[in-house]
Amino acid sequence: MTGYLPAPTASHRLAGADIGVLPFNGGVTLKSGSLLALLAHGLPVVATRHDPLDPDLVDGHTVRLVAPRDIEGLARALLQRLAQPVVRARLGIAGRAFAGNFTWSGIAQRHFDVYQTVLGNRPITATPQPPRPGREATRWQERLAEHRTCCARRRESRHFRLFGRDIESGKSP
Repeated sequence: MTGYLPAPTASHRLAGADIGVLPFNGGVTLKSGSLLALLAHGLPVVATRHDPLDPDLVDGHTVRLVAPRDIEGLARALLQRLAQPVVRARLGIAGRAFAGNFTWSGIAQRHFDVYQTVLGNRPITATPQPPRPGREATRWQERLAEHRTCCARRRESRHFRLFGRDIESGKSP
């Protein structure tokens, strides 16, 4: 146990490791920065299972999970991983790809996917699209005219509402 390490030092040490081990009494979850750091560095991870199990942590795919406080099970899983370099490499690759979901670009991509689903695969644009002809356009034009009228009236009267109270411009509330 090293305690806190600056990110470059921690990254350097993780780059020299063959396997990551997280024997947490309460089990590991996706809220664990340690887990995500190990996965992001491409390390195969042996960790203790959390109850309830996070459905995204697939035993044997993203991590190898053992029961908390199961010393023999932890040792067995470690020895298996150390004896299987091909499996270690596969788990490291899968773990790195999985950790990519938690980078800012991965999070942005998932949000983009949600928006695309909600919009029914219509293209997302930075500016609002003009309304379609018909009643929708008429309502939009009415609201715009109403807004302009309201703003003009407010400018002319130098009167507005703030936090539900009528305020006259230039006077303190």
